[in-house]
Amino acid sequence: MIFNNINSISMRKTASYNRWFTLIELLIVISIIWILSIWVFVPYNLYSNIAKVRLSREIMTQTLSEARNSAAWLVDIWTHKNQNIALFINKWDPSFSVYSFPYDYSGSISTAAGTKIKDVALEDWVNINSILDDSPQEKNNVIIYFTAPEWIMHTYKDSSFTWSFKNITIWFWKATTWVLSKTLEIK
Repeated sequence: MIFNNINSISMRKTASYNRWFTLIELLIVISIIWILSIWVFVPYNLYSNIAKVRLSREIMTQTLSEARNSAAWLVDIWTHKNQNIALFINKWDPSFSVYSFPYDYSGSISTAAGTKIKDVALEDWVNINSILDDSPQEKNNVIIYFTAPEWIMHTYKDSSFTWSFKNITIWFWKATTWVLSKTLEIK
């Protein structure tokens, strides 16, 4: 009878210890959760980077459209004439500037001659990768100039030399895959 009591007491203690996790089981569960979170994070991060590139392309498209339309309806309050609009895009800068010029302006297209309307920034970590024309050599900057009120677009390599270019490629910072790039064709 005495031995039966001792035996039942020891059984109760071991049964209560079996309800808790051991350290090994806890480490296994934590490592499984960690691996699953890595599998979820990598596609999410890729998707968010693709979305940043898409948004930056839309920002550039929207700004070009606004500049073209502004050349038709933006009026100087003193002269009551339409304004010419210029976009200064630099390959090494993640933002570009929009300037207005007088209606009858015929001088050099430079930032000193115009009035700055706004700076437009691309999304974080998104840059302009290339500015291409018919030649295989990339350019470092471009000036897109809309004359008022005809909406005629002129492109300049610098402040005085006119040229024609095909497209601007926008990439995520140091991207190596084509998924993280978008091309904006200028017509």
